[in-house]
Amino acid sequence: MTQQPDWQNNNGGQPQQPNYGQQPPQAPQYGQQPPQAPPAPQYGQQGYQQQPASPYGQPAYSGGLYPPYVPRPSVGFSQAIKMGFANYANFKGRASRSEFWFWYLFQALVAGIPVGIGYGLLIGGLVSQSAYSDSSTGYSSSSDVAFTGTMVFGTILMIIGGIISLALLVPFIAVAWRRLHDAGFPGPMFFLSLIPYVGGIILIVLCAMPSKPEGMKYEIQ
Repeated sequence: MTQQPDWQNNNGGQPQQPNYGQQPPQAPQYGQQPPQAPPAPQYGQQGYQQQPASPYGQPAYSGGLYPPYVPRPSVGFSQAIKMGFANYANFKGRASRSEFWFWYLFQALVAGIPVGIGYGLLIGGLVSQSAYSDSSTGYSSSSDVAFTGTMVFGTILMIIGGIISLALLVPFIAVAWRRLHDAGFPGPMFFLSLIPYVGGIILIVLCAMPSKPEGMKYEIQ
């Protein structure tokens, strides 16, 4: 009797494929996710590592890609004043438009009102003096006292307004500096405001710009 080959003795006489040491891939069991390869990093990019929070509660920036963009929150008048004094000389980070404009309004009120009243008193005193000098009645002791008091009080108010303006100069520069950061501009662009006649207009236009994602690079400790 002729002996059949081994490959015909098994599996009902069907030929078997040779095994070269490789196992066929198995289908994932129910409820399991198939393994996925990690995404390859794009060329020239570095990972962003979470750093301690900045003074504004936003993630700090330590190089590589920009941190995830988080817009600065809108604040009210009183909160903007508190934040302005809390960051009196802080030139890092960002400031929203509401932070800048409410501080601008606050500074204009507390410094501009005394200066405006004092200037008005000085002008009014000079006008009154001119009117008395042109009249036929001439000067009187009461008019001299009133004129002197008006001029002194107006001068004091203007001096007080000037002192307040000097005291608030640093926080104003700081909040404008941070506002430029939030708008995506470098802080030294603040010095464009020193250009005669048009410098102030340039600064106002830049600070009125909306927040931009590239401003996140200024979130540095």
